[in-house]
Amino acid sequence: MTLERVQRGLAILVGLFVLYTAATGPFEGLIQRALFLALVTCLGFALYPLGAGKSWRPAGLAIDLALCAVSVAACAYVVVNYDEIMTTLPWASTLDMVLTAGLVLAVLELGRRTVGLIFPVLVLIGLGYALFGNYLPGPLRHRGFDSAFVTETIFLGDLGIWGMLTGVAATVIAAFVLFGALLLHTGGGQAFMDLAMRLGGRQPGGAAKIATIASGLFGMISGSAVANVATTGNFTIPMMIRLGYPRPFAAAVEAVASTGGQIAPPIMGAAAFVMAEILG
Repeated sequence: MTLERVQRGLAILVGLFVLYTAATGPFEGLIQRALFLALVTCLGFALYPLGAGKSWRPAGLAIDLALCAVSVAACAYVVVNYDEIMTTLPWASTLDMVLTAGLVLAVLELGRRTVGLIFPVLVLIGLGYALFGNYLPGPLRHRGFDSAFVTETIFLGDLGIWGMLTGVAATVIAAFVLFGALLLHTGGGQAFMDLAMRLGGRQPGGAAKIATIASGLFGMISGSAVANVATTGNFTIPMMIRLGYPRPFAAAVEAVASTGGQIAPPIMGAAAFVMAEILG
């Protein structure tokens, strides 16, 4: 079985899970989030393999399989023990601490591969402060939390790993991102580009207007400023430069227009849904 087939199979499985829960309603909060995280971590390690194309790829494959296994085991543990976790105040056992450490390590490693070091570093600083903040001098010092309490907070409850952000991602964001991807790959993106050229192509400053209109329309189906720039910017930025726009200005027009895509319905960026969840 090739890596491409594994990627395709996992992507289809994630898509079916998102479509099913969007159509019939999500599972109980903790179950929905645990199942979603298990699927996404496996897909993530398949899409971003460790050591791809290098001589030590077999070692990377072993690491990837181990991280996938511990992620699935931790998420399955939460699903199986859902009633106990939500109806009692469970005390963290040694197994709980091991599963928590493994899941946190897997999520941080996946974050490092996808978005860089800043996310893992910030999380490790927060965990380090929780565990060792009682040794700090001055006003930053706190009374200290042991590993059992930290485990109970981030793993055995609906906070931490299973908090609001995971809940929003596993329901609303996942469904909208999947819908936007389907619309984009069935020709919606090109249709918006053609419409922008029709509306702004003959006007003064038409190149910048095309970039603004196209980015605004494309933002409606992407919800991502980066994806917006990468898609429409490949066409609009060179077009503006050819017509005499200064390079920084051309890039700025596209960047500003694409950023608005995060708040352009119906497919909005994650920040919009997080704000809506917080505000109710």
